[in-house]
Order: sequence, then C-alpha cells, then structure tokens
Amino acid sequence: MLSGNLVSILLSGAIHIIYSVCIDPQDYDFTQLDKEIILDEDDRRGLTEADMDHAVLKEAEQWIRRRGNVMTVVLIILWPLLSVPADVFSESNFAFWVLIAIAWGFEAALVFANLPLMESTIETEECTLFTN
Repeated sequence: MLSGNLVSILLSGAIHIIYSVCIDPQDYDFTQLDKEIILDEDDRRGLTEADMDHAVLKEAEQWIRRRGNVMTVVLIILWPLLSVPADVFSESNFAFWVLIAIAWGFEAALVFANLPLMESTIETEECTLFTN
C-alpha cells in the first residue's frame, strides 16, 4: 500500500512538473488576477482591513507553510519509521497500526464533512446579524 501510494503521488507530481515546465510552460503574471477578474458582487462581510493586509497574509502563509512542512515530515518520514523497530508485526501490533489508520481516516472524514456545515452556519448567522 505504501509503495502504491508513493508511486501514484510521486509519478503524478513528476508528470505535472515535466509537463508544466518542459512541454507547455505558461508564463502567466498572477499579479494581474486582481485587476482582470471582476466579481459579480464584492462580498467582504466579516473581513476587516487588517484581514486583507498583505503583511498579515504573508504571516499567515508562513504559519501554514511551517505546519505543513512539519506534518509532511511526520507523515512521510517519522510515521513509517515507527514500524522499523517492530520488524515483522505481531498480530496485536498490526491490529493497533490498523486501528490508528482507521481512526485517522474517520477523523479526517468528520472534519471534511463538518467544516463546510459549520462555515455555512456561521455565514448564515452573520447574514441575519447584518440584516437585523
């Protein structure tokens, strides 16, 4: 399973890089996005000027990158290394390993299912606050 996942992730990344760099490079200036895309409605409810400040956004990007890098190291290097001392898993070790993987999957499913619901609830409450 690990080798299959690694092949699919690394191969798709390599195909993307080769295609976008060597075969069909597109030199798009992404600074033009704000100038060229016109929104039907400029809904910035709940956002302050500080939320749109580039310094604040840069700090948030650094925060996300740090945590993303740490999670990458943990999930790709440290987590698989935990199985090395066990050599061949006993039945109880394997059952524990599978339990952790299943719990991780269920937690991820709950988060992915509930975050949009929570966000829409918050937006609905904000809308009623603005209209009252």
